[in-house]
Amino acid sequence: MGKKLLKKSSLVIVMIAALILAFVPKMISATNDNTVPTIEYSAHIQDNGWEKEFTKAGAKETVLEDPFHKDPESFAGTTHQSKRLEALKLNVHLPQGAELKVRAHVENDGWQDWKVLNADGMLEVGTTHQAKRLEALQIAVKGLDGYVIKYRAHVENEGWQDWKTAVWVEEGSEADNNPDNNSLNVFAGTTHQSKRVEAVEIVLVHT
Repeated sequence: MGKKLLKKSSLVIVMIAALILAFVPKMISATNDNTVPTIEYSAHIQDNGWEKEFTKAGAKETVLEDPFHKDPESFAGTTHQSKRLEALKLNVHLPQGAELKVRAHVENDGWQDWKVLNADGMLEVGTTHQAKRLEALQIAVKGLDGYVIKYRAHVENEGWQDWKTAVWVEEGSEADNNPDNNSLNVFAGTTHQSKRVEAVEIVLVHT
């Protein structure tokens, strides 16, 4: 009798151990997601259409201002060709729990609604086949521990603007409802100046 009870107890212990080994790693990976974020982006350009290849957001330890405003090594769009950027497509992979959304200010349309990532990690802002210039771009992100997203625009008659840091904008907040208010919002490009964005650069900065 004692031997049978001992065998049953041993079997229960083995089953419990198997369950722990099966579920604990999943629980740990869910709470400690070490996914390195990646962002790729592509522009729809006047006369050219969509770029053939995505530009990968550079990963940097820091971002320094360029006093000469030279073209960076990689960006989406064109410079010194007087061509408007009409739309921007992003392919994004973020750690679990992080969120990203983007909105654009478009000629004659004003600010579009926020676009969020679809199931494939893609989103698109702006317009195509409407001959409308993209005038400003705003990126909002949260939950991206250890990284910040910086971005800038090359604007008609201005060249490369200073870097902007992506911050979260809560839905229904004053910042959300008043996107043109520079004291509440951070965006690249211009509004109400009829200037085209010609190129965009996005980088991931490790903090």
